[in-house]
This record gives sequence, C-alpha cells and structure tokens, in this order.
Amino acid sequence: MPDVLASTVHAADALRLLLDAVATDFIPPRDNPASIDILGWLELPLHDARAVIVTSFNEGIVPSSLNADLFLPNSLRQRLGVLDNHRRYARDAYALTVLRHSRRRLEIILGKRNAAKDPLKPSRLLFAASDAVIADRIREFYGKSHGADASRPPLPTVLATELKEAAFTIPRPRPDVAIPKEISVTSFKAYLACPYRYYLTHVLRLRESGEGSGELDALQFGNLVHDSLAAFGSSTWAGSRDVDLIRAFLDEQLDKLVRQRFGKRPNATVKVQIEQARRRLRAFAPQQVHLAIEGWEIRHVEFPGENASVAFPLLDGREVLLSGRIDRIDFHPEHGWRLLDYKTSKEGQKPDKTHRTGLGKGAPKDAKEWIDLQLPLYRHIASGLGIEGEYSLGYFNLPEKLEETGLRLADWTEDDLTEADDKARQVAGLMLDRVFWPPSQDINESWSQRGIEAICQSSVFDGEHLITPNP
Repeated sequence: MPDVLASTVHAADALRLLLDAVATDFIPPRDNPASIDILGWLELPLHDARAVIVTSFNEGIVPSSLNADLFLPNSLRQRLGVLDNHRRYARDAYALTVLRHSRRRLEIILGKRNAAKDPLKPSRLLFAASDAVIADRIREFYGKSHGADASRPPLPTVLATELKEAAFTIPRPRPDVAIPKEISVTSFKAYLACPYRYYLTHVLRLRESGEGSGELDALQFGNLVHDSLAAFGSSTWAGSRDVDLIRAFLDEQLDKLVRQRFGKRPNATVKVQIEQARRRLRAFAPQQVHLAIEGWEIRHVEFPGENASVAFPLLDGREVLLSGRIDRIDFHPEHGWRLLDYKTSKEGQKPDKTHRTGLGKGAPKDAKEWIDLQLPLYRHIASGLGIEGEYSLGYFNLPEKLEETGLRLADWTEDDLTEADDKARQVAGLMLDRVFWPPSQDINESWSQRGIEAICQSSVFDGEHLITPNP
C-alpha cells in the first residue's frame, strides 16, 4: 500500500494487524523420522506411509453430506456441476480403495459418541460391498448387542476388543500427593460432585490452556460486576439513598475497570458484554436504596482480605483451615448480620436449590442432601474472624432477567445448618485421608472442563468404566 494511503495507527494496533495477518499461515515443523504425521482425510492417499490409521470414520464425517444449505442445496449443486453429495461419496470411496490396496497396514477407528454424547453410526463406505458381505458386517457391528450381551448399546461394538480390561485406564490418584493447606469453602461443591475431579482441579491444580475466545467468560464477567460492587460497598456512597447517585458511581467504576483490563478500545463482543454488566449494575441501585431505607448497612465487602483463614475442627479431633471470601456482609441493629454472595448467572438463584437436592424415588419429599456448602460455611469464616451474632444467609441476584434482581435468603433451620456442618467435617476428613477415587459418572457438565473430562474418559470409546458411589 502506498504510504500516502496508509493510516497512522498505534503500535499495539499495528501488532494486532500483523498477528491477524499471520495467524492463518501454516509453519510446518522440522522433519522428524520418529514422528507420526497427522493429515486430513483427502491427504492420506497422497502420503507414502506404509501404515495408516484413519479415525472418526463415521457417517456424516466420511463421506460428509450437505443438503439444506441456504444458498447451495445439494440439488442445485448437481445442476451447477459443483461438488455435491454423490461426488463426495465417489471421491471418498476412491480414497478408501486407494488406501486399502496401497498400504501394508490400514486401521480404521470409529467414534462411539460425539461431543454431545449422541451415538454415532459407522460410515456407509464400510457397507459398500456385496449383500453377503454387508450382512456379515452388520452382524459383526451390531450382533453382540443382543442375546447374552444385551446390556451393551446397539453401537459398533466390534470396536470393543475381547480384552477383559480397558487398554486405556484412568490415572489413579497418588497416595503421597500433598494436600492443600487451606480448603476453600467453594471447593466442597467440587468434591461432593466428584472426588476425582476435585483431585485433578484443586489438588493437582490442572487447568486448560489455550487462547481466549474474544469474549468474556462467565468468571471474567462476574468479576467485572463483583469488583464494581465491591468498590461501591467500600465507598462513602455505600449508605446512599439516591438511585441516580449510586448508578453514576457504578457507571464510573465499571468504566474504570474496563480501561484497566481491556484498554480504551475493547472488541465489539466485549463492548456488548460490558453494557450487559452495566444494565445489571443499574438494576442493583434501586434494590440497594430499598435495603438502606430498611436500615441495613454494608459493613464489609470481600471479607476477609488476603491470607485469612479460620480453623475448622473435625469430628475425630483433627482440624483444617477454611478459606473463603464473603462478597458482602450487612448489619441491622434489630436483625443482626447478613452474609451475602453476589450471583450473576442468567437467572436468579435460590440458595436451597443450589445447595441441596432431593434424595430421589423412595425417599420422603422433604428429605434432601447437601451438594454445596458455601453459604453455611460462611458462618464459620465470619465468626472465626470476630463477627458474632445472628446470621442470615443468601444471594444478592444480579441476573440477566433484571426483574429478578434482589435478595434471595435461605430459610434453613438450625438443624439444617448443623447437618451441613457435619457434612463439611465428613468431606474435609476424606480430603485429609486422600480419598479421591473413584470418579463420578453423573457429573454436571456445566462446570467441568473439557480437558478434565478427557482424563476421566467420560466420552472415550470403550474406555474404563467405573461404578461410583456418592461420597
């Protein structure tokens, strides 16, 4: 581009443009004779390897089909003479034939389920044969799912070898692994959901790595709202009864945080999310004014500070250190203390629904078990650091549905809270004893990481299957 037409940009923008320009360029690695090349399906027939392993040989992948395209449906593709389903099938059938007759060894692997755990079918190319061969292959693929082995799903079970044990086993927890010195009140939920996944994420501290998606994830979005509210709660305007003044403060604080974290010009997606956060903060203001008029005073935010923990005695005489940060603590001269947690989920949350669940069929309707202990354990954090008196626990919801903004307090009895404490002591004892096995199979996917699920083999074909009791 001639210099006269080039615009002047900041160095950061120039680097961003350069990175965007080279992001799609492919830099081949240095040749390594001991390596295994990973190629695309259409590249395999052109490669000179004597042994080939083809994966994901499932219908819809090889051959692929395209029927309902908005602008180029398959019928129009045929009339235009461009690549259509019939030509894809012929092309892929030819590629498979070349591989079959030109390689010393050809292994074909089929997927059992996709990422959403829906069953997959074998490619129809495997049934492009005579009637007798087709019948034999169908019986080979599906025949074992009937009769004596009827418990297996009607999937290509021929891929499940006759081995009595899985070839790939889930790595067992190390018996000598170091236990964290402090247990976060939020980590009890992870252990109750699955001890093994707790071990991976909270003991080994495994995390997925990778580039950002160009938008704020749930944690980043929540932190933006939380930090804006924390600044308000510690400011001189915390007791204000002026909605407009509170909104102006929160607007200013949000803009300040955005500049610090995302610069002066965040991308369009982040801008939209920032305005969504602004709407929730503006909905917070009238609710806060209502609490101030009732006589509630914000005494603490993000309590306690860094490196603060409290001792939590167990039933066997041992003790652990509990750590946690309470988003907000309010005080009322007549009603005592409120320990509150801000929630920025899509819908307003009910404390009892997020912390307890029913026991299922055969159990009394009012019988519940604890699946999260965060709010009950806040009592021990507060009292251990000098806040004494009557406590009420709850959420300050800041959801996408603005009409649901406001407090949702828990209605737990003293017996309920005592039961929660006993559960926490039981779980903490299991953590100290390094009881992290076996993994749970009915994990809630909403919080689990894809890399962690790969270790747990939750969607691996013919992986190690375990029957796991609840802790």
